[in-house]
Amino acid sequence: MNCYSKCIISLIIALTLSDECFAQLVFVDSKQSLGKDGYGCAVGDLNNDGYPDIYIANADLGPDQVWFNNGKGVFTNSGQNIGNAVKRDRSIALADLNGDGFLDVFIANDQIGNPTGCPNEVWFNDGTGKFRDSGQRLGNLASSEVALGDIDGDGDIDAVIANLHDLAGNNQPNEIWLNDGKGNFTNSGVHVGERSYSVTLADVNNDGKLDIIFDHTIWINNGNLSFTKSTQTFGTGRRFYFGDFNGDGYVDALVLKGGPMGDTPNEIWFNDGKGNFIDSGQRLGNSCGYTAAIGDFDGDGDLDIYVANGFVNKIEPGILWINQGGKQKGTLGIFKESDVAFPPAHSWEVRTGDFDKDGNLDLLITNGWGKHEYNKIYFNAKDKPGINGK
Repeated sequence: MNCYSKCIISLIIALTLSDECFAQLVFVDSKQSLGKDGYGCAVGDLNNDGYPDIYIANADLGPDQVWFNNGKGVFTNSGQNIGNAVKRDRSIALADLNGDGFLDVFIANDQIGNPTGCPNEVWFNDGTGKFRDSGQRLGNLASSEVALGDIDGDGDIDAVIANLHDLAGNNQPNEIWLNDGKGNFTNSGVHVGERSYSVTLADVNNDGKLDIIFDHTIWINNGNLSFTKSTQTFGTGRRFYFGDFNGDGYVDALVLKGGPMGDTPNEIWFNDGKGNFIDSGQRLGNSCGYTAAIGDFDGDGDLDIYVANGFVNKIEPGILWINQGGKQKGTLGIFKESDVAFPPAHSWEVRTGDFDKDGNLDLLITNGWGKHEYNKIYFNAKDKPGINGK
């Protein structure tokens, strides 16, 4: 049998596969290297051409960079150097902060290695993807993460900051910075807990207001900048991601248990609709889960999970977990490890986007931790016969 005949037979077999097999995924390394040693990253249409671009924070290893997408998933460095090597930006987030319709960036800076502190910054986008410093210097604490959302319900985007501790080891309070609608931020003076590593915003009790999750503690938003500490906790998790995993209309929680605590299985907790979370009993992997991305990677209408593993001296491959609802014809909200193999790395952050505009969610992963590894893009090659030897 010649090669052509074998290809035809393979194609016929592929077209007649069951739904379960059809859901198998292939991710292909784009072979692009978007700089080295990236920390925080974000995805959005920065130059308003309809294609998702990439912003990468390089912490103390150099200025931040913006990468433009040509529409086919090929990225070019815009040549901007945002900030400088003196600052140490641990986290960045994109949103239209000044109400002009363009995505701006809020930069959360750590003070490690900077005894005089390192205030957080806001940079405005002119609509072409070029950023200018707003001149604001917000606070002077050791910020580890920022989350953006309308906390006070006035229609603009505020900033919630997780702060750690000063150089002497003294705990620092978490902060809420309020937006005046024009991108000018003022410290609300409201302190919601202290010494937090991560922050996430989600309406956990379905009352229409964004609640705040610092590390493993939920703070319920009562309105008027009043918050009540929930008795609900998630054990010793360090990062939390929210999505409706079981399709009941309420946001559930993915709890990453790794990071500095070592290799520990990640967990799924289901929301009862009132902000009470119940352990589903699922234990996902036994790696050093550090960050994650949630999205419908197999295109069957439910939420799947990618977990980036590896922390400082750990080097481990990421794992893609597939929700067993949809094409898998299993139970919605139950996850199974896919057979997609990713290379091991010291991964910091992961984001999703349809970078090559083929309808499939791709992955952006920043790698490094000072190990001089390249930031990478992996294309989701679902439904593409002949790719990667498939």
